[in-house]
Amino acid sequence: MSDEKFEKFLESQAKRNPLRISDDKVSWEDRNERKASSRPSDFLEAVYFGKELRNTVVMERSVAAMFRHQLTSLEEENERLRRSVRILKIASSVVTVMFIFALWALLNFPY
Repeated sequence: MSDEKFEKFLESQAKRNPLRISDDKVSWEDRNERKASSRPSDFLEAVYFGKELRNTVVMERSVAAMFRHQLTSLEEENERLRRSVRILKIASSVVTVMFIFALWALLNFPY
């Protein structure tokens, strides 16, 4: 679920800022501003190609802000799902107790 959502998120960001893929390197192109001095990070290669990250990952502030926003929304979704699971556990416990009580009542009811 979250992998698909994260991939869709990356695809929407890629539409805004096109990807440049060459050999084993992936980098985002900024339409408004091109920085020759910034060295591309291996972070995108890790996401798209499943490669291992090195010790240090370098990314622009906008990319970091984008991932922070995505992580925040995923944390909110996780909290919502935890509440749903908690409610379902309580509901299933109540149904189980009611079933046991109904079964006990049927077995102890004199005919």
